[in-house]
Amino acid sequence: MIIRLQQLNPTIGDLEGNVGRIEAALAQAIRDGIDLLVLPELAVTGYPPQDLLESASFREQCFAMTDRLIKATGVVTTGSSGTHHPTALLFGNITPHNAPGRPIYNSAILARQGTHLGTIHKTLLPTYDIFDDLRYFEPNTQFHCLELDGYSLGITICEDIWINENEIQYHTYAIDPVTELLRQGADLILNISASPFTKTKHESRFQMLQAHAQRCEVPIL
Repeated sequence: MIIRLQQLNPTIGDLEGNVGRIEAALAQAIRDGIDLLVLPELAVTGYPPQDLLESASFREQCFAMTDRLIKATGVVTTGSSGTHHPTALLFGNITPHNAPGRPIYNSAILARQGTHLGTIHKTLLPTYDIFDDLRYFEPNTQFHCLELDGYSLGITICEDIWINENEIQYHTYAIDPVTELLRQGADLILNISASPFTKTKHESRFQMLQAHAQRCEVPIL
């Protein structure tokens, strides 16, 4: 499986512009023969959207963008070999929570050939430093992998894989989403993230993910 991880630098609240960037990235991935294109956490809204999420009309526009992107994966685009390549798309957006509690999840959506293959919700919602995820999002409570081309994908969102290993230990979590996904038979772990930049971010994240890969004994992207 050929997987492309792509940073799009979305603009907070610019739904049309952000989705346009995603569609362009998808079209290029199809041309390049990519099997799975992975985009950041909340790539549709930008991160952190904060009180924009309090607007029901904004949320509805976001949901409509998810439908648009799922359909975009079914558009026939000719690849470099002259044939259509069915590239799968994994992207971050909000999804509705239709039960008591907060109205939305922070989610990762997987689609290919115009079909919605599944959605994973963020489990660990940080409430420290600049983060206020728990104010807006309902936390995930159920774990499952998504299947693609015979592989079982363990999909996590940002904090879900940082568990108890942030540069500053503000608090600890009792749930380890990666361990739960490995128990479900994950062949690899994917993480979509919108992590603020700091001078040593690349080094600290590399070391943390390297330690996870050694512990989990599966590929981590």
